[in-house]
Amino acid sequence: MANLHCIARSGVLLTAVVLAFGALAPGTALAKARGSDLPFRGSLSGTSVHNYTTGHLEALSTGNLTHFGLPTVAQEAQIVIVAGTPPPLSWSGTWTLTAADGDQLWGTAVGIGTPTDATHIRLVLDYTSTGGTGRFAHASATFTGVVYHHQVSLVNAVSYGEHEATLDGQLSWYCGQRARRWADQAASPAHRLEASGHVVLCVNRWD
Repeated sequence: MANLHCIARSGVLLTAVVLAFGALAPGTALAKARGSDLPFRGSLSGTSVHNYTTGHLEALSTGNLTHFGLPTVAQEAQIVIVAGTPPPLSWSGTWTLTAADGDQLWGTAVGIGTPTDATHIRLVLDYTSTGGTGRFAHASATFTGVVYHHQVSLVNAVSYGEHEATLDGQLSWYCGQRARRWADQAASPAHRLEASGHVVLCVNRWD
């Protein structure tokens, strides 16, 4: 009987320690309850227009990305030639990623490009999100894009090109009631299935 009392007291003590630890360290628990880090990757292809005189570039891409379905990506960048052999290019710009249902994520991108011949360039760009709408209103993302650009034509110092890109990184977003409302309001069965998958993941991992 004494042993049973000892075990019971140990169980109470252990519970007290756990509760005290939770009270002293709410930040970790709160972070897990409010967000989820997910892989973010996919591929894109599109076209671009680059004004050699001003350095301004505009690009539009479509493709397939996790959590976005079949999105469009609009980018603007300032291209600067950096001294080197072959002369690499620096890229500094902004981007807006629009998901199949219209929700958006946007941010900034910086990187470098190296010509592989007279009409081809390989770029490595680092993307960081700064805002969003809908289910991405409280999301954050960081990812790297490897882009292969081909100049199709050059007319009056304006380059018209095509590109293919692969993206790989991480997306963190709010889990809980916001995700559940999105799942309930998803317009199409495909979007509803995708939404439900994210909600289940959030529930299993954090809720």
